[in-house]
Amino acid sequence: MYKNLSLKAKIITLVFGVLAGLIIAGGIIMYYENSIVAYTRVAIHNNINEETQQKLKLATDSLANAFWELVRGLYEATQIQIIATGIEKFRFEDDKSGYYFAYKEHIP
Repeated sequence: MYKNLSLKAKIITLVFGVLAGLIIAGGIIMYYENSIVAYTRVAIHNNINEETQQKLKLATDSLANAFWELVRGLYEATQIQIIATGIEKFRFEDDKSGYYFAYKEHIP
């Protein structure tokens, strides 16, 4: 069938085929655009949330380890006083709403 077409007809068919493919691909992208954007937002939010949790855990574990090295072997009342003094004024987050607190027992 294609053997009987002229070179000009073959090129025009090829061009129209490519254009049709691009139009179909663009239509599919436009059709799924909202779901793609929503999925991307959720994925970004989850990644940022996970990263924040990991950084907070690292900061908390580092602080706990540092205080343990500082107060190990001291009387409990002295340990509590040193830890309370060390964390009472420290704030994080832009609005200073983040703070550390300590438990007497380990809480996972």
